[in-house]
Amino acid sequence: RAALFAPWTRRGAQQSLGAATASAEAAARAVGGVLLPVGAAWAAALEADPTAPLYAGDAYHPAPAGTMLAALTIYQRLFGEDVRNLPAHLLTRVPGLGLSAGEVEALAAAAHAAAGGRPPDPATPVPADTTRSSPGSGPC
Repeated sequence: RAALFAPWTRRGAQQSLGAATASAEAAARAVGGVLLPVGAAWAAALEADPTAPLYAGDAYHPAPAGTMLAALTIYQRLFGEDVRNLPAHLLTRVPGLGLSAGEVEALAAAAHAAAGGRPPDPATPVPADTTRSSPGSGPC
């Protein structure tokens, strides 16, 4: 099955996250794929701690903590394993990560909130609703 990565937004542009996630979710449904709600995990992490070091210096690409959060979200979604049960003290040993066990646990909680609460994605394609138009006049 295809897995569609629903990305995070540039720092300060969180208002566009809903539209980006909805687009990725529609694409996943259309091909019978799995949605990987990484952007929703970033939103959850930043809501819990606005100072979480997810972004690199350009305020868009991920810092090591953002990459770890994406990996945890993808792992939970694809394998159905609760990432909060992973040994955080072992994940702190990832070279270049530079996070404490508590910080890794916070990332795991955000990943679980985004990925664990989603219903299963349909395994068969669900055609897009073309009876509606997007703000740009294209089909939804």
